[in-house]
Amino acid sequence: MDNQFPWSNDQTKRYVGAQYFSLISMAETLVFNSQFNVDFFKDYGMISDRDIESGRVSVIPNWYTGADEQPPEAQNGDETGFNVIYSGNMNDRIDWGLLESLTMISDDITLHLVGAARRQIPALSRLTARKNVVYWGPMQESQVLNLLRRCDLGILPHVSDEISRYMNPLKVHMYRAMGVPVISTEVLGLAADDGLSVFPDHVGFLDAVKLAWEQHHLSGKPSRIDLPKAETNPSARAYMKIIIQSFAGRKDVKKVLNIQEPKKNLPELLPPLDC
Repeated sequence: MDNQFPWSNDQTKRYVGAQYFSLISMAETLVFNSQFNVDFFKDYGMISDRDIESGRVSVIPNWYTGADEQPPEAQNGDETGFNVIYSGNMNDRIDWGLLESLTMISDDITLHLVGAARRQIPALSRLTARKNVVYWGPMQESQVLNLLRRCDLGILPHVSDEISRYMNPLKVHMYRAMGVPVISTEVLGLAADDGLSVFPDHVGFLDAVKLAWEQHHLSGKPSRIDLPKAETNPSARAYMKIIIQSFAGRKDVKKVLNIQEPKKNLPELLPPLDC
């Protein structure tokens, strides 16, 4: 489970809340992608201490393994330059000023943007006016993976705010699965390690991009990291363990699980969030 509340508007918050309540009521096992979101749902009365103590609730960080094969597509991106990519929702939490500064490092750097940005048209338009920016719009996962094969660096230009603190970005694992090193701003849920560099300010972020670009030219090839082996991924093993345990020895008997009565004292089920 992730958390859709922070970027839901006033009209959709109740609808999203009803969906979560129904799914949580029926589920035998609840897997959250961060402890922060466990605390969030507990505060709203959708899960209880009993759920946590009984082991019904688990926390497993996001993980990702790209598809082994993808359909052939036309060449995407500039094969001779240095290709940088951001893939994700651009309606919230994006540092547009940082993106613009990145494009000014060199015209040889092409910035590829993938995802929806319908609420940020003015900022997106200013950015795409530059010749070294390509906006692909929303894409299917297979298309994103093919584009990633031609990119040299993945970035997370996120602002640390009420939106980003509810996230444990899955895209970091998507980049890694395709062998693309990642440079990120400092947001909750991310820690620097092999293949991921985290910077608290613009200067460090931009210097890291510039260094990656310079190393790319010196080496004559993309600066890729080794692909992680699936069997060494602790999150993947944890997910598989839950799936195996959930079905081991079960009989095919239809029943309703974890019946719960709606709580009348829920604090407006979804109170307005400052986002």
